[in-house]
Amino acid sequence: MKRLTCKRFSFVVVGIIASYVLYHSIVWFGWTGKIFDQAPYQVGDLARMSYQVGSIHYRKDENDLPKHHLRYTPTSPPKEIDILTIGDSFSNGGGVGRNAFYQDYLASSGSYIVLNIQNYSDSNTYVETINSLIENGWLEEVKPNAILIQTVARRLATLYAREQQWEVLSPPDFKQGMSQRAWRDEPPKPPLINTANYKLPYYTLLYHFKTSGQKNVVKLKLTQPMFTVKDSATLLLYKEDIANLHHFNEENIAKINNNFNVLAEKLKKLKISLIFMPAVDKYDLYFDFIANNPFAPNPLFELLEKAPKEYLFINTKRILHNALQVGEKDIFYADDTHWSFKASQLISDEIVQTLNKVEAHE
Repeated sequence: MKRLTCKRFSFVVVGIIASYVLYHSIVWFGWTGKIFDQAPYQVGDLARMSYQVGSIHYRKDENDLPKHHLRYTPTSPPKEIDILTIGDSFSNGGGVGRNAFYQDYLASSGSYIVLNIQNYSDSNTYVETINSLIENGWLEEVKPNAILIQTVARRLATLYAREQQWEVLSPPDFKQGMSQRAWRDEPPKPPLINTANYKLPYYTLLYHFKTSGQKNVVKLKLTQPMFTVKDSATLLLYKEDIANLHHFNEENIAKINNNFNVLAEKLKKLKISLIFMPAVDKYDLYFDFIANNPFAPNPLFELLEKAPKEYLFINTKRILHNALQVGEKDIFYADDTHWSFKASQLISDEIVQTLNKVEAHE
């Protein structure tokens, strides 16, 4: 009798282990492996955090443009620059995939020499860093015709709706700090048995009852398909896009505008044009296409558009919204907060047209 009990116990243990492995195998090979094991293809952060497999837009790095932008290195600085760019992940290929840098479209379509630099100190805003490069004489040395500052829209109020530190000075090693650095770390591939296999069904269930099944990612339905993925009418976005809406009022927009006007006036003395390009966030861009939207609109671009400016303003919302209205899909990647190569091309075309108008009036 004792021997039979042990045998049954062994069968139970083996059955539990087999069921455990079988569960993880089914979920991994059916769903989670599509998120975490797709090299050499890339998967966007929003799909990875929310485990929404239907929004994955597989892509891999490739560049088929005839000209490329330059990346700053202190050992071999360029002798001539047309446009100097500085910005966050949007200016550093954060969306990955085909032609991930809008600067490459600028270099190709406008025949410009484009140099991208990094912010030598993360404690500085881009306005403060560019101002310090005026003060230390570096901009007079490199003599760009224009400087483009790009910032993701959701962070504009945090960074620029306050007094800028105009007295900030660059450190002795600022040139090393402006050198290219990695902006995207590849997430490690988990083993077959891992917690993602539990999170995927859990978040999938939660999204049936709330817009933010995963606390940082909001999932909304669109009125029409706008992506070429399985869930073509689903919008994934950072919760920050909505959480920061209250910052975008007339008072804060006036402060933002004033800070860029001050910098533009300083650059004009060096005969350098300032281009300000906020990168529209996904919520704001797709707002008109969200079904039963429970959240408020974002007035940022409308308020900035009508503000008096000394700088050149690139209204990325207007440019990309026009493309959506004529049925263009994949302007943003469905699984990411970054725009696609389609958006980069449209935006670079607008920058070229803007600069051409400036040159025509000089």
